[in-house]
Amino acid sequence: MIEEKERIAALVPGYELGARLGRGAFGLVLAGRHRELHRDVAIKILFVGQEGDTEPNKGEARLLASLDHPHIVRVYDAVTAEDLHLIVMEMLAGGTLARRQQDLTAEASCAVGLATATALSVAHARGVLHRDIKPANILFDADNLLKVTDFGIAKMAEGTATTASGVMGTPRYMAPEQFLVGQLGPATDLYALGVMLYELLSGEPPFLAPNPFALAQQHVTAVPPPLTGVDESLAAVVMRALAKDPADRPASAHAFALELARAATETYGPGWAGGTGIRLRLDDDIRAIVERPAMVAPVVPAPVTSAPRAQAPTPNDELPTQQSDLPWFVSTDRAVDGIPRVQLPGKASAWSRRRQRAIHARPMGTPFRHTHGVHSAAFSSDGRMLASASHDTVWLWSIFNPASALNSFTVRPSRVCSVAFSSDGRMLASASHDKTVLLWKRTGLALSSPLAGHAGEVCSVVFAPDGRTLASGGTDAKVRLWDVSSWNTPGPLGDPLAGHTGAVSSVVFASDGGILASGSEDTTVRLWRVNRTSAERRQER
Repeated sequence: MIEEKERIAALVPGYELGARLGRGAFGLVLAGRHRELHRDVAIKILFVGQEGDTEPNKGEARLLASLDHPHIVRVYDAVTAEDLHLIVMEMLAGGTLARRQQDLTAEASCAVGLATATALSVAHARGVLHRDIKPANILFDADNLLKVTDFGIAKMAEGTATTASGVMGTPRYMAPEQFLVGQLGPATDLYALGVMLYELLSGEPPFLAPNPFALAQQHVTAVPPPLTGVDESLAAVVMRALAKDPADRPASAHAFALELARAATETYGPGWAGGTGIRLRLDDDIRAIVERPAMVAPVVPAPVTSAPRAQAPTPNDELPTQQSDLPWFVSTDRAVDGIPRVQLPGKASAWSRRRQRAIHARPMGTPFRHTHGVHSAAFSSDGRMLASASHDTVWLWSIFNPASALNSFTVRPSRVCSVAFSSDGRMLASASHDKTVLLWKRTGLALSSPLAGHAGEVCSVVFAPDGRTLASGGTDAKVRLWDVSSWNTPGPLGDPLAGHTGAVSSVVFASDGGILASGSEDTTVRLWRVNRTSAERRQER
């Protein structure tokens, strides 16, 4: 890489040069400032003709300048002289997605997917393929507006696809057709976006291997593991983008964004994007799905005092932290030396540092408000949602936004005594004064008729860790077990558990689900062994 600042300064005399911001396989990035406009910029220095052809490098600035969209980095100027090519673009002080991804929520990950798909939709409409979508190429400005950058290896698509004689990309995110040196198209970028979303939502990429060649074989032939811990509809959207055949992936980046918006809204409720902290500039039809206003709680609290902003990470082209994030070249006629090894991220040390921090209890903003007394509250397993029961209504909240409720469920004219989430967060149970238990989807849809069987008020309810069994306790001094493995046809499991002489006010499962404890107003706690499957118990009835 050429780092002679005097020579670079002579090519862009209108700018003051600053510190080095980043360095990667394709170039060097320096900070800069326009002398007259006092505008901070990033100046990317590339080799001209590093592939034996100057046109791709000369064309990068023209391509970027023609892609005018809030989610694509803006290009202000470009200069080519001998073996140097300089691109002057906006400064992005918010750092890369690679720096943020470990602390990203699932909702924020979906917001990243929508913004990236929107940027790709604009590029594809102009015949431009990115070909290297990955967290290191997703950046944020100072106001948390996402920008897709580094179209340095993109080429104009001729017709409906581009056939590459030499393929460039990052093995972890490359589509099968890139490894096979076949025809590339918009679906190639969607595959990389699918890999990135899979990694953001699960914490690990779909494929891991000790070297690029083994990784290539996995991308071409292996079926990616199921995306666990994610709602089925959302997982289905991501997995479809990972189809081996490009024809089986979404028809376009816009179509993918629509599918993702619908699934995320079904999973997280209306207005979910408002709590992610990521600014979005979406097409009208996508925004209509994502930004439907959330329901407002009966009493609106005072504004939440915002926490101090964390120190901004290193701006612009951040260096890859792993060799596997470096671009890789595949040639049809010969191997290329210097292929980087793939290394797994070291997460243990970061986790250890987090565990060593002191714990302090303090209020988090303003309280979640009800108009009646609150009888019960429960967190979802991921800690992002809170359900609370008051009078005849269950409210569902995002813990990041106390001012607005995500949803509310009216439980007939009956006081709600207890609420509980299933382990996967997809189902919510409410126990009521009317002697019944109701099952809900997070969207507020009742999944079945009320579960009836208690002879008195149902005081408490809890799901087993596997989410297939529900326990409830009531003023009839009984504990009942329910098979909820099928949403549409839940039912009782055997006879009531009798033994208490007072109302059962609390029920709880052990972590393995094999033991159930029940607490009663008769001053006793009883233990019950629950060691048969739902199917076995149903057969015994």
